[in-house]
Amino acid sequence: MAASLYWLVVARTDVAERVRPALWSLRWVWWALLIFSMSAELARSVHHLLGMPLTWDGLYASSIFQTLLAVLWGVVALGLMGWGSRRRTRSAWFAGVSVLGLTLVKLFLVDLAGAGTVARIVSFIGVGLLILVIAFVAPAPPRREVEAPGD
Repeated sequence: MAASLYWLVVARTDVAERVRPALWSLRWVWWALLIFSMSAELARSVHHLLGMPLTWDGLYASSIFQTLLAVLWGVVALGLMGWGSRRRTRSAWFAGVSVLGLTLVKLFLVDLAGAGTVARIVSFIGVGLLILVIAFVAPAPPRREVEAPGD
């Protein structure tokens, strides 16, 4: 999927120019699938490396997986917001804000349920530090000035 996104962004051939507008309209679906795939690969890695059961209930109850998932989503949000800030692309920056918002909702709904464990506390601290880094390195891109018709 990452190679497909790279081709979509970089390729400049005749075929790409004909197919590109249709695929470009689906770019947010591709990004969502990429984030989902990264999350699934994280679940698989936790299963193989730490011996957690690869079931919905087993992963949901795993504080290590929940912590790593929150940090992964926070890093993805940092990347999207940094990219949007550097390229002055508000849509990419807001996509990062959406991922960060999803991460915060997950923290409060899932991680707060087991607030007594050290891993849950680490996830709150980790995501909090990521939010501070994001606020420092990825400010919101400015709005484009729209000229008035009479000017």
